[in-house]
Amino acid sequence: MHNHRVRAQYTKVGDLRFISHLDLTRLIERGINRARLPITYSEGFHPMPKIVYGPALALGINSKVELVDFSLTEPIIPEKFMEKMNQVLPAGCRVEKAQQLSLSAPPLAVINRAAYQVRIRVSPEINYATLSKLILDILEKETLLVLRQKKRRKREVDIRPYLLDLSVKNVDLKQVELFMLLAAGSDGATNPKEVLGLLNLDLTQPGILAERTGLFFEQEGQLFTLID
Repeated sequence: MHNHRVRAQYTKVGDLRFISHLDLTRLIERGINRARLPITYSEGFHPMPKIVYGPALALGINSKVELVDFSLTEPIIPEKFMEKMNQVLPAGCRVEKAQQLSLSAPPLAVINRAAYQVRIRVSPEINYATLSKLILDILEKETLLVLRQKKRRKREVDIRPYLLDLSVKNVDLKQVELFMLLAAGSDGATNPKEVLGLLNLDLTQPGILAERTGLFFEQEGQLFTLID
């Protein structure tokens, strides 16, 4: 059986930003079935669709750049794949790009960088000046310890090696915008929630909205995208 791969870039926005990664995978698998696309299944007693996802997106964060690979039993024109999926996916999840993958295409597992923008409503306590000072202090530190909890265990983790860039700019009189470039993947990572915590901010605060804006493979100081 031939293996034909399609890589898709899709959105997770609006109310969908509050569903877990596991629920998202179920949503996409249902979409594949409802669209009657020729997905490949694994062998064994419990066959599973051969779908590979990019790095999971933390709860509460929008994205229009999520990536997923599908293995299909027969070829399909990418535009047709997009059309069929978008007919069945719910609001907030839309395939924006799709392309056929060659055998030499790098897997999504190579993704090791993620970019984010965070819009913040200005207040007397939270503004360009106060955030600029906090960011300067943060970037000058050699160690940035955060507390992570996994199941019932808590441990301190130094996220300084994973915070690659952090800056702020004015958007208008009512908003500022943070830019973050963070390490992603299995070799070590952090996320906007942990970085915002260093700024005494939280994603659940009114007036704060985060979005993932890019997923990349970094090599020798250069960032490469994984979809055209």
